[in-house]
Amino acid sequence: MDTKEVLTFLTLSQTLSYQRAAEKLQYARSTIFSHIQTLEQELGVPLFVKNGRQLELTEQGRMFRPYAVRVMSDYQEIMERFTGITSVNGSVTIGGCEVNTANSLLKTLNLFSTKYPQIHLRMMTSPNASVPDLVRGDLVDMGYYYGIGHRRFPGVQCVDMYEEPVYLVAARENPLTKRAHVVYEELQGMNFVHPHDNCCFATELLTKLRQRDVQLGKVSYVGGVQLVVDQAHRRNALTLTPQSALERYEEAYDMVRLQMDEEPIWAWECIIHKDFELLKPEVKTLIRFSLKTLCGGEKARGGNGM
Repeated sequence: MDTKEVLTFLTLSQTLSYQRAAEKLQYARSTIFSHIQTLEQELGVPLFVKNGRQLELTEQGRMFRPYAVRVMSDYQEIMERFTGITSVNGSVTIGGCEVNTANSLLKTLNLFSTKYPQIHLRMMTSPNASVPDLVRGDLVDMGYYYGIGHRRFPGVQCVDMYEEPVYLVAARENPLTKRAHVVYEELQGMNFVHPHDNCCFATELLTKLRQRDVQLGKVSYVGGVQLVVDQAHRRNALTLTPQSALERYEEAYDMVRLQMDEEPIWAWECIIHKDFELLKPEVKTLIRFSLKTLCGGEKARGGNGM
């Protein structure tokens, strides 16, 4: 029994679409057909059946799936135990906002690529709030997501990794960056810029300011971090960044954290994925690496993993 055929079965059992399975595995559709046909011949039973236009698992297919999960799990464990590295190769498509995947997680993803050069990472940048839908719709293999409080989403699993503070930052020349103590009332009339209007950071901040009757100046949502940085420098605008991205904001964008007397916003960094046991081995590898690398770091106020 070829592990590639078993992986094809697991992927098809999750997508129930030859086309989507081919896209996820980067195979031709004919390869998917061939793998399933070979596996069915070897087992002597049909694994899938067409019900109208809908593909479904047969009773034998449902019975075989937990064995297939065990085969792939044991295979990966054996290869890691005896070779010292994972033998999986392929690609992982990651969903996430630019603040997260290109800033907060940049070092982690670079470390992963160095350790597992045979696994190609592909990014699908989107608003943070859209990440659960990307995973649920099989547009990405997994996603990194920021949430205020513990969030759960139907149809996907959400694994909290750590909680970290989110800070107000501004261009170095902004007068507020020279102050040792800043309170919300001093933000009155200041411009605010952020990538997306449905970002949980921005929503939380604006709620806190309304509660204090603080009225900002112009509030803009411009879609990308570089545009945010440009406006912060040209218009003396404020924005928000999580602690894990702060070093990059300081070094790459010349942005400075405001020394606020207020309690910072706290956000959870999460991984969102479908049924873990049915994920491709390379996706499992990235999830395990992320949990091992990120959970329990100094920036975390708390966290849990699998």
